Amino acid sequence: ESSSLVAAVERGRDAFARGAWRAAFTELSAADSLGPLDCDDLALLAGAAHLLGETSASAAAWERAHRAALDAGDARGAARATFWLSLGLLVRRNIAHATGWMARGVRVLDEAAADSEVLHDCVERGYLRFTEALRHAVERDAVAAERTFADAAAIGARFDDRNLVALARHAQGRALIFSGDRARGATLLDETLIALESGEVAALFVGDIYCSAVDACREMYDLTRAAEWTAALDRWCESQSDQIVYRGMCAIHRAEIVRLRGEWNDAAAELDRAREWFARQPAHFGVGLAWYEIGEIHRLR
Repeated sequence: ESSSLVAAVERGRDAFARGAWRAAFTELSAADSLGPLDCDDLALLAGAAHLLGETSASAAAWERAHRAALDAGDARGAARATFWLSLGLLVRRNIAHATGWMARGVRVLDEAAADSEVLHDCVERGYLRFTEALRHAVERDAVAAERTFADAAAIGARFDDRNLVALARHAQGRALIFSGDRARGATLLDETLIALESGEVAALFVGDIYCSAVDACREMYDLTRAAEWTAALDRWCESQSDQIVYRGMCAIHRAEIVRLRGEWNDAAAELDRAREWFARQPAHFGVGLAWYEIGEIHRLR
């Protein structure tokens, strides 16, 4: 059984490194049934589940990764897990639970910092700073959000963490757009697009940033920029053979752009494709967006 566990873990790690998310999820789940996974492998399992749209499985794996890291004395690993848990909760507008996980992450680092000066200033604090900023954004405090996103980006730059830099700078751009500074905000979005297309950012972050940036373009009524971002998202989705979550969202974004151009039949065809993608994963809010767009086409007709 031990050799089977090791082999399944190795296959899961290899699949994750290749971007084969379904295979990674299957192999790591199989390994998990044979014996307990460590924090790093639970994080891979959580990441693969996220990219497949398995939201509940991803959250459960992150919770277990957090506990495993605590048991191993890995404060940074425990704090990183709280980042992912709080991020998912904030996206679903569960602010109290998200704040609780954020506070736990900070406390874990603070308590460990008593024995390690390194933890006084580490990149995980930047990730938790990002979720703090996102909470301000959810509460519609654009000024506090922009300032805190900028802090998170600065921490990411200091530790040369390109994932955090891209995540925080694009969000800072959105906060600036929301507060009325569209020129600076759009510039930060465009800078992030370059980072995404150069392959600097891990897949776990890429899809969310693309979809968020397209939403920002919609908020600005910038159809040209929205079309450019959507085309970039489409190219990325095509490079991810078994990634499901963002394919449906990309089809919805394409449909909206096509609808705004007056090509209603083509838009309806895109929405049919979006609903087909969402049918392959657990319930996703994108299903509602697809039906909303279909309703818009009927209304216009």
